[in-house]
Order: sequence, then C-alpha cells, then structure tokens
Amino acid sequence: MLACFRVINEYERAVVFRLGRSSSENEKGPGLFFYIPCIDSITVIDLRTVTFDVPPQVSANYYSYGFKLCCKIFLFPRKFLPRIQ
Repeated sequence: MLACFRVINEYERAVVFRLGRSSSENEKGPGLFFYIPCIDSITVIDLRTVTFDVPPQVSANYYSYGFKLCCKIFLFPRKFLPRIQ
C-alpha cells in the first residue's frame, strides 16, 4: 500500500505539501486522513494558546519612585498562521 494514514488531534491542524506546493484543500482538520509519503510532506501546527511568564522587573521613573512590573505574554497561534490560498 502506497498511502499512509495519520490522526490529527482536535487542537492541531496539518498542512500537506504535495511536491512542495500547497492548496486550500490541503489543510487537514482534526481526524483521520491519508497521504502519500513519497510525494507529500506534512507540517503539524498546534493551535493551543501558549503563555509565558516574564520575571518581575523593578524600575524607577523620573522622580525616583520605584515600582515593580509583572506581566504575562499570551501567544495565539491561530492569528499567526498564514492563510493558504
């Protein structure tokens, strides 16, 4: 059999490149799909939100008043995915 099957989780998407090119029907959502390993290459993209904690920073303003900065960074991969057309 020349085709292989692949299962993609609910929080992942797969882009199938056939001979290095992609088209809109090559986006695979969650579930089972097949591909031809000699011709197709697959890129799996995780769509879960990623968070990073930044260590607290102590800073001072113009009047020498010290304050503490705390922040958290959220990355939303859905916004960074290129649209395949």
